[in-house]
Amino acid sequence: KIQGTLKIASSINFADYELPALLKSFREQYPDVHIQVKTAFSHQVVKMFNTGDCMVAFARGGYEVSGSSELLLEEPYCLVYKELVPPESLEKVPFIRYQTDASVANIIEKWCAEHFEAPPIVAMDVNSMSTCRHFVRAGLGWSILTYMGLGSCKDKDIYVSPLRSKDGTYITRDTNMVYTKESANLIAVKTFIEYVRDYYKKHTVVDDSIFREYKS
Repeated sequence: KIQGTLKIASSINFADYELPALLKSFREQYPDVHIQVKTAFSHQVVKMFNTGDCMVAFARGGYEVSGSSELLLEEPYCLVYKELVPPESLEKVPFIRYQTDASVANIIEKWCAEHFEAPPIVAMDVNSMSTCRHFVRAGLGWSILTYMGLGSCKDKDIYVSPLRSKDGTYITRDTNMVYTKESANLIAVKTFIEYVRDYYKKHTVVDDSIFREYKS
């Protein structure tokens, strides 16, 4: 009988779009495991893990941790806009900025610096990816979201293009599962780690068929 307490810390996006289904299926199979969850930006999740506030953490963005780290998935960053426009014209279109982890903000800033002569015009500053999506869908501007952060944009009258570097390769964001060897010796934690590994061997996150890129 698998039982015990499982303390998890998760990045906000992973908690929004992946963790509910993952924990639901795990709990159905192991109902006697008591699950505790905390969510935060990835740099805060890493801090929780490094200070021993959780047993397993799901962090995004390649932060260094004090325990073992396993890559679960990679997802592209995405350009999102209501009307498909040539990339060189984006700097003339209002940009929607949102509060996010510093690693995401750095990727967006770097890409804009490589592709535009001047920073994009920030028309709106919002507090979350979710609010940003609603503004983009209303035709109020464009933005850059992680694939996981697209939410309903994946199937609702909006253009989504994978973000590419100048050499044409996708710019991606990692999600890692981290844990210590000590906690992995606990039966509930060990069972959960193995369950997550198996889950992501079978579970595909990114659907390339939603992408539409501008062709001159």
